[in-house]
Amino acid sequence: MTALTEQHFERTRRLALELAGIELVERDRALLGRRPAQAGLLFEAMTIARRLLLLLQVPLIALVASGVFMRMQLLEIESRSRFVSQSQNS
Repeated sequence: MTALTEQHFERTRRLALELAGIELVERDRALLGRRPAQAGLLFEAMTIARRLLLLLQVPLIALVASGVFMRMQLLEIESRSRFVSQSQNS
């Protein structure tokens, strides 16, 4: 269980008050620190390196998926053309 730092708690307190009209008190700090751990959430900072990797992975996955789809379509076209040519020759 990780406790919220003073800066995080103040930011959370301010956002809760501004956005939802909920005023958090000091006893809520422990509850807020426990919730992510109980839910199995790990908050890790999104670094520039992770963002760049994500921006690189998405187009590469799209290209690979597109290539696989095109290969399947070309194989289908090839089998149909082979069938048509064999039908016409007979």
